[in-house]
Amino acid sequence: MANVENIEKRILKLVDTDIPCAIALTGEWGVGKTHLWDELRDKNEEVFSGKKYAYVSLFGLDSLASLKSAIAIEVHKSVGVNDSIWKKRYPQTY
Repeated sequence: MANVENIEKRILKLVDTDIPCAIALTGEWGVGKTHLWDELRDKNEEVFSGKKYAYVSLFGLDSLASLKSAIAIEVHKSVGVNDSIWKKRYPQTY
């Protein structure tokens, strides 16, 4: 089993490149996937600054369209875009 420190290093290395990628944090419910991500992001603001990223839970998503929408919403939040077209299309995010 990989330790948390190694996982964090590998995630940061991926985030700190310009190569688009997807990272899947897998595990049983309640093991701390979201906690790991939040802590990592908060501790490494300089790495995440200006990057487009999304943390999306698959819980409750029932289609590919739902996943794409959730990713778009989260990426939008990560870069801080605040325009009227987005607000009209995704009012639930504000």
